[in-house]
Amino acid sequence: RGEERRCCQRMLVSRTAQRISTMRRLFSTQVRPQSFWEHDAGELAFKEPEGKALNGTSNGSREKVDILVAGGGFQGLWFSYFLQKHLAQKKTAGGVPKSMLLVERDRLSFGASSRNAGFLTAGNITEILDDCNEIGEHNAFEIFWRRAEGIHLITSNFPQVLKDCTEFGSCDFDELTPEKRSLADRVNSFITDRSASSTSARFSAPFHIKEVPFCGKRQEVSINDFDKGIHPVRLLMTLRSHLQASSSLPS
Repeated sequence: RGEERRCCQRMLVSRTAQRISTMRRLFSTQVRPQSFWEHDAGELAFKEPEGKALNGTSNGSREKVDILVAGGGFQGLWFSYFLQKHLAQKKTAGGVPKSMLLVERDRLSFGASSRNAGFLTAGNITEILDDCNEIGEHNAFEIFWRRAEGIHLITSNFPQVLKDCTEFGSCDFDELTPEKRSLADRVNSFITDRSASSTSARFSAPFHIKEVPFCGKRQEVSINDFDKGIHPVRLLMTLRSHLQASSSLPS
Protein backbone atom coordinates (compact mmCIF):
# COMPACT_ATOMS: atom_id res chain seq x y z
CA ARG A 1 0.00 0.00 0.00
CA GLY A 2 2.91 2.36 0.76
CA GLU A 3 4.42 1.69 -2.68
CA GLU A 4 1.06 2.46 -4.33
CA ARG A 5 0.86 5.74 -2.44
CA ARG A 6 4.38 6.73 -3.57
CA CYS A 7 3.51 5.78 -7.14
CA CYS A 8 0.40 7.98 -7.06
CA GLN A 9 2.43 10.85 -5.64
CA ARG A 10 4.99 10.54 -8.44
CA MET A 11 2.21 10.49 -11.04
CA LEU A 12 0.65 13.62 -9.48
CA VAL A 13 3.98 15.45 -9.49
CA SER A 14 4.58 14.42 -13.09
CA ARG A 15 1.17 15.63 -14.24
CA THR A 16 1.59 18.92 -12.36
CA ALA A 17 4.95 19.46 -14.01
CA GLN A 18 3.42 18.76 -17.42
CA ARG A 19 0.64 21.27 -16.79
CA ILE A 20 3.13 23.93 -15.68
CA SER A 21 5.21 23.28 -18.79
CA THR A 22 2.12 23.61 -20.98
CA MET A 23 1.13 26.90 -19.35
CA ARG A 24 4.64 28.26 -19.83
CA ARG A 25 4.50 27.43 -23.53
CA LEU A 26 1.09 29.04 -23.86
CA PHE A 27 2.27 32.29 -22.28
CA SER A 28 5.75 32.26 -23.79
CA THR A 29 6.79 35.42 -25.62
CA GLN A 30 7.82 33.16 -28.46
CA VAL A 31 4.20 32.27 -29.24
CA ARG A 32 2.30 35.37 -28.23
CA PRO A 33 1.55 37.78 -31.09
CA GLN A 34 4.27 40.34 -31.68
CA SER A 35 3.49 44.03 -31.90
CA PHE A 36 4.60 46.03 -34.94
CA TRP A 37 7.49 47.50 -32.95
CA GLU A 38 8.68 44.11 -31.70
CA HIS A 39 8.61 42.73 -35.23
CA ASP A 40 10.52 45.78 -36.49
CA ALA A 41 13.17 45.41 -33.78
CA GLY A 42 13.75 41.82 -34.86
CA GLU A 43 15.57 39.21 -32.80
CA LEU A 44 17.03 41.76 -30.40
CA ALA A 45 13.59 42.25 -28.88
CA PHE A 46 13.38 38.55 -27.96
CA LYS A 47 16.93 37.89 -26.81
CA GLU A 48 16.90 35.69 -23.73
CA PRO A 49 18.41 37.33 -20.63
CA GLU A 50 21.47 35.55 -19.26
CA GLY A 51 20.14 35.61 -15.70
CA LYS A 52 23.04 37.34 -13.99
CA ALA A 53 21.87 38.80 -10.71
CA LEU A 54 23.01 42.02 -9.08
CA ASN A 55 25.19 40.16 -6.62
CA GLY A 56 26.98 38.28 -9.40
CA THR A 57 25.27 34.93 -8.92
CA SER A 58 23.84 33.08 -11.90
CA ASN A 59 20.33 32.21 -10.80
CA GLY A 60 18.85 35.56 -11.85
CA SER A 61 17.51 36.41 -8.39
CA ARG A 62 18.45 37.64 -4.96
CA GLU A 63 17.10 36.55 -1.63
CA LYS A 64 16.86 40.16 -0.46
CA VAL A 65 17.05 43.62 -2.01
CA ASP A 66 16.33 47.04 -0.57
CA ILE A 67 14.12 48.13 -3.48
CA LEU A 68 12.17 45.79 -5.75
CA VAL A 69 10.47 47.23 -8.85
CA ALA A 70 7.77 45.00 -10.33
CA GLY A 71 7.20 45.50 -14.04
CA GLY A 72 9.61 46.33 -16.86
CA GLY A 73 7.41 48.62 -18.95
CA PHE A 74 8.06 52.34 -19.29
CA GLN A 75 6.73 53.12 -15.84
CA GLY A 76 9.01 50.60 -14.14
CA LEU A 77 12.05 51.41 -16.28
CA TRP A 78 11.77 55.18 -15.97
CA PHE A 79 11.15 54.90 -12.24
CA SER A 80 14.29 52.77 -11.94
CA TYR A 81 16.25 55.17 -14.17
CA PHE A 82 15.54 58.22 -12.01
CA LEU A 83 15.71 56.34 -8.72
CA GLN A 84 19.12 55.01 -9.70
CA LYS A 85 20.35 58.56 -10.32
CA HIS A 86 18.98 59.63 -6.95
CA LEU A 87 20.62 56.72 -5.14
CA ALA A 88 23.92 57.39 -6.89
CA GLN A 89 23.84 61.00 -5.69
CA LYS A 90 23.11 59.91 -2.11
CA LYS A 91 25.95 57.37 -2.27
CA THR A 92 28.36 60.06 -3.52
CA ALA A 93 27.26 62.27 -0.66
CA GLY A 94 28.14 59.54 1.84
CA GLY A 95 24.77 57.86 2.17
CA VAL A 96 24.23 54.16 2.74
CA PRO A 97 24.19 52.33 -0.64
CA LYS A 98 20.95 50.50 -1.47
CA SER A 99 20.41 47.55 -3.76
CA MET A 100 17.67 47.72 -6.39
CA LEU A 101 16.22 45.04 -8.64
CA LEU A 102 13.61 45.26 -11.41
CA VAL A 103 11.69 42.14 -12.41
CA GLU A 104 9.51 41.57 -15.49
CA ARG A 105 7.54 38.41 -16.24
CA ASP A 106 8.00 38.87 -19.99
CA ARG A 107 11.11 39.63 -22.02
CA LEU A 108 9.51 42.94 -22.88
CA SER A 109 6.44 44.62 -21.53
CA PHE A 110 3.38 42.91 -23.06
CA GLY A 111 1.15 45.94 -22.52
CA ALA A 112 0.97 49.46 -23.93
CA SER A 113 4.71 50.06 -23.59
CA SER A 114 5.41 47.85 -26.61
CA ARG A 115 2.03 48.40 -28.31
CA ASN A 116 1.51 52.09 -28.89
CA ALA A 117 1.47 54.67 -31.68
CA GLY A 118 5.20 55.36 -31.46
CA PHE A 119 5.46 59.06 -30.81
CA LEU A 120 6.42 61.48 -28.06
CA THR A 121 4.02 64.37 -27.61
CA ALA A 122 3.80 67.36 -25.35
CA GLY A 123 0.21 67.91 -26.50
CA ASN A 124 -1.44 69.68 -29.43
CA ILE A 125 -3.17 73.03 -29.13
CA THR A 126 -6.66 71.47 -28.95
CA GLU A 127 -5.58 69.31 -26.00
CA ILE A 128 -3.98 72.27 -24.25
CA LEU A 129 -7.19 74.26 -24.68
CA ASP A 130 -9.14 71.42 -23.06
CA ASP A 131 -6.60 71.33 -20.20
CA CYS A 132 -6.92 75.09 -19.73
CA ASN A 133 -10.68 74.79 -19.40
CA GLU A 134 -10.35 71.91 -16.93
CA ILE A 135 -7.39 72.83 -14.70
CA GLY A 136 -6.59 76.44 -15.58
CA GLU A 137 -4.09 77.98 -17.95
CA HIS A 138 -1.16 78.12 -15.53
CA ASN A 139 -1.39 74.41 -14.65
CA ALA A 140 -1.91 73.44 -18.30
CA PHE A 141 1.22 75.37 -19.32
CA GLU A 142 3.23 73.78 -16.51
CA ILE A 143 2.22 70.30 -17.66
CA PHE A 144 3.19 71.20 -21.23
CA TRP A 145 6.61 72.35 -20.00
CA ARG A 146 7.21 69.14 -18.09
CA ARG A 147 6.24 67.07 -21.12
CA ALA A 148 8.68 69.10 -23.20
CA GLU A 149 11.40 68.37 -20.64
CA GLY A 150 10.62 64.66 -20.87
CA ILE A 151 10.92 64.71 -24.66
CA HIS A 152 14.22 66.61 -24.35
CA LEU A 153 15.51 63.99 -21.90
CA ILE A 154 14.87 61.17 -24.37
CA THR A 155 16.02 62.94 -27.53
CA SER A 156 19.25 64.20 -25.94
CA ASN A 157 20.21 61.01 -24.09
CA PHE A 158 18.78 58.30 -26.36
CA PRO A 159 18.84 59.71 -29.94
CA GLN A 160 19.22 56.21 -31.39
CA VAL A 161 15.56 55.41 -30.65
CA LEU A 162 14.13 58.27 -32.72
CA LYS A 163 12.40 57.45 -35.97
CA ASP A 164 13.23 59.06 -39.31
CA CYS A 165 11.66 62.38 -40.30
CA THR A 166 11.14 63.48 -36.70
CA GLU A 167 12.02 67.12 -37.34
CA PHE A 168 8.51 67.87 -38.64
CA GLY A 169 6.72 67.65 -35.31
CA SER A 170 2.99 66.91 -35.23
CA CYS A 171 -0.09 68.47 -36.82
CA ASP A 172 -3.41 69.31 -35.17
CA PHE A 173 -6.06 68.93 -37.87
CA ASP A 174 -8.93 70.11 -35.68
CA GLU A 175 -10.46 73.46 -36.66
CA LEU A 176 -7.98 76.26 -36.01
CA THR A 177 -10.18 78.82 -34.28
CA PRO A 178 -9.12 82.35 -33.25
CA GLU A 179 -9.14 81.11 -29.64
CA LYS A 180 -6.59 78.41 -30.50
CA ARG A 181 -4.41 80.86 -32.43
CA SER A 182 -4.32 83.16 -29.42
CA LEU A 183 -3.58 80.23 -27.09
CA ALA A 184 -0.70 79.07 -29.31
CA ASP A 185 0.83 82.56 -29.07
CA ARG A 186 0.52 82.52 -25.27
CA VAL A 187 2.08 79.05 -25.03
CA ASN A 188 4.97 80.19 -27.24
CA SER A 189 5.54 83.22 -25.01
CA PHE A 190 5.41 81.07 -21.87
CA ILE A 191 7.95 78.59 -23.27
CA THR A 192 10.42 81.23 -24.43
CA ASP A 193 10.17 83.18 -21.16
CA ARG A 194 10.53 80.02 -19.08
CA SER A 195 13.49 78.87 -21.17
CA ALA A 196 15.31 82.14 -20.53
CA SER A 197 15.41 81.36 -16.80
CA SER A 198 15.65 77.56 -16.96
CA THR A 199 18.81 75.72 -15.94
CA SER A 200 17.63 72.31 -17.20
CA ALA A 201 16.52 72.91 -20.78
CA ARG A 202 16.05 75.73 -23.27
CA PHE A 203 13.36 75.61 -25.92
CA SER A 204 12.29 77.77 -28.81
CA ALA A 205 8.62 78.52 -29.46
CA PRO A 206 6.94 75.17 -30.24
CA PHE A 207 3.83 76.20 -32.20
CA HIS A 208 3.51 77.65 -35.66
CA ILE A 209 0.79 77.72 -38.29
CA LYS A 210 1.27 76.07 -41.67
CA GLU A 211 -0.92 75.27 -44.65
CA VAL A 212 -0.85 71.56 -45.54
CA PRO A 213 -2.82 69.30 -47.92
CA PHE A 214 -5.74 67.55 -46.19
CA CYS A 215 -8.64 65.62 -47.74
CA GLY A 216 -8.00 66.99 -51.21
CA LYS A 217 -7.66 70.63 -50.17
CA ARG A 218 -5.28 72.97 -48.38
CA GLN A 219 -5.87 73.58 -44.68
CA GLU A 220 -4.15 75.67 -42.04
CA VAL A 221 -3.03 73.56 -39.09
CA SER A 222 -1.17 74.10 -35.85
CA ILE A 223 2.19 72.31 -35.75
CA ASN A 224 3.99 71.39 -32.52
CA ASP A 225 7.74 71.20 -33.22
CA PHE A 226 8.40 69.48 -29.88
CA ASP A 227 6.73 66.21 -30.87
CA LYS A 228 8.88 63.36 -32.20
CA GLY A 229 8.46 59.92 -33.70
CA ILE A 230 10.01 57.18 -31.60
CA HIS A 231 10.60 53.43 -31.64
CA PRO A 232 9.13 52.37 -28.25
CA VAL A 233 10.61 48.86 -28.21
CA ARG A 234 14.09 50.18 -28.97
CA LEU A 235 13.63 52.68 -26.15
CA LEU A 236 12.59 49.85 -23.81
CA MET A 237 15.68 47.88 -24.79
CA THR A 238 17.93 50.94 -24.48
CA LEU A 239 16.65 51.74 -20.99
CA ARG A 240 17.02 48.12 -20.00
CA SER A 241 20.61 47.99 -21.29
CA HIS A 242 21.41 51.22 -19.46
CA LEU A 243 20.14 49.82 -16.18
CA GLN A 244 21.88 46.49 -16.74
CA ALA A 245 25.18 48.25 -17.33
CA SER A 246 24.80 50.01 -14.00
CA SER A 247 23.68 46.82 -12.19
CA SER A 248 20.04 47.67 -11.60
CA LEU A 249 18.69 44.80 -13.70
CA PRO A 250 19.60 41.20 -14.27
CA SER A 251 21.63 41.11 -17.49
